[in-house]
Amino acid sequence: MARSEAVACVDQPRARPYTSAHRTECTLVIGLATVSLQLQAAASLKDKRSVTRQLVARVRSRFNVAVAEVDDHDLWGTATLGIVCISTEGAHARSMLESVVEYIETTRLDADLFNVRIELI
Repeated sequence: MARSEAVACVDQPRARPYTSAHRTECTLVIGLATVSLQLQAAASLKDKRSVTRQLVARVRSRFNVAVAEVDDHDLWGTATLGIVCISTEGAHARSMLESVVEYIETTRLDADLFNVRIELI
């Protein structure tokens, strides 16, 4: 069996038959949020890294999402974070990303959100 056939999300012939409750289609929704922050207290790249590392670690541990700094690496006053989650429902993915954005707004009072974009793929 080829690798692409092994990971395909359709019924494959198997030794044991599927029950009638088995779903033949997979639903996968990828939620992506891009959050741009203005860091008022950061006077150097070292200050910026300290704030972003702490924020990334807290978001990862609290929400079980993937987070990384994706842009503005050399600008000490601005940070752009990419946040990604995977779900089986679009509403759940959007809700999770909105919760992450709200958490960032309420916990990081030294950072102003000036651009937030949420996409579902």
